[in-house]
Amino acid sequence: MAPNKNSGPPEVTKMKASTVAERKRLVLHKRPLATLYHFTAAAVKSVASCCREFLKHPTFIVVIAPMLTCYAVVKYNNSYPKEVHELEEWVSYLVWWLGLGILSSIGLGTGMHSGLLFLFPHILKVCLAAEKCGHMNFDSRSDMWYSSRGFTCLEADGAEPPEYWNIVKKVMVTCVVWGSGTAIGEIPPYAISFQAAKAGKANSEMEELIEETDSGRESVGLIAYVTARTKAWMFSLIQGWGFWAVLLLSSWPNAMFDLCGICCGHFMMPFWEFFGGVFIGKAFIKALLQGCLLITIFSRDHREDALKVVEQLFPGRLRFLDQYLPSDLQKPPAELLHHVINQKIAHFQEGLYLRAAAASQAPRPFAERWAASFGSIEKAQQTVRDMTPSLWGAWMMFLIGAFLVSCINQI
Repeated sequence: MAPNKNSGPPEVTKMKASTVAERKRLVLHKRPLATLYHFTAAAVKSVASCCREFLKHPTFIVVIAPMLTCYAVVKYNNSYPKEVHELEEWVSYLVWWLGLGILSSIGLGTGMHSGLLFLFPHILKVCLAAEKCGHMNFDSRSDMWYSSRGFTCLEADGAEPPEYWNIVKKVMVTCVVWGSGTAIGEIPPYAISFQAAKAGKANSEMEELIEETDSGRESVGLIAYVTARTKAWMFSLIQGWGFWAVLLLSSWPNAMFDLCGICCGHFMMPFWEFFGGVFIGKAFIKALLQGCLLITIFSRDHREDALKVVEQLFPGRLRFLDQYLPSDLQKPPAELLHHVINQKIAHFQEGLYLRAAAASQAPRPFAERWAASFGSIEKAQQTVRDMTPSLWGAWMMFLIGAFLVSCINQI
């Protein structure tokens, strides 16, 4: 029997096994202090290494450093204040939405993406501002970072009316920038898989995918079988069609697109062939189509027309459920959907106006704010109700918390 090439002296093997076992015990719920210590040390080391590499990169030396120097001189001398402010707004805008797009690709570790948390509410705010102003002359870039400001209506002279395609043009740049970030976020798994394939090394993630696909084909469970067949179809599609397969797979909300980068790297697809397909599909097709659909839902006139069509297509009641539902819910499902959508949008609009009004007020002392919130039983009850998170908000807090814990445990 041939010896295992990966095996070594017994002492080394025993030490490796001990290290692996110790690493598995190094998690927050078992050893919190040690885990936080090692996490902090690894994070500081990684940040320092990235900063050193960034400062030595030719792009920083030739392009970024001179631009920062010019900006600092102009800012210090207060030259061209209007132009500098406009530049700062655009840089903040691009960094915010591009960064959210990159975060969306990792899905907060849960499959949840930042479009649902930030982009979709932004589109809703644009639609509400267009209805409130009666025109499209307002700056929608203020909806970023920690800003609670609403969109301020500007002069209506010569402004475009709040028609469907004018709203699309208003959110188009944001959708494309966010979609570009999601495309950039797909590069790391591709690069890791590509380098492993180039070096002739085994890619554990790719081997795991192939193993899951093979075992799923033999499974008797419907979900496992369908998932395995879908993965096999993706593998063959990418091998046969290359760029066009990547473009197709990235042009719609594909829950298994994370596998695409790993597969493309494993098959050593050229970078620009992979990234070109992902960039066009995510930034210019999927993000814009999502934006158009959301504008149809969020714009009052278009929403009412679309929901009327839905009510005509599904007019019937589910009478077999009437005995289990209260009287106010014994209505056709399409009508209930119509009511819920309008109610949620109205609630979002009310909260938006309240936050904008609070942000515009001068800061008050803590005692005065406490008295205004808890000065009477009625005020205290209302404050508690406002502070109580919704089920959706609580679920999102749980997802983000779980993601942070998983990051700390893995690093």
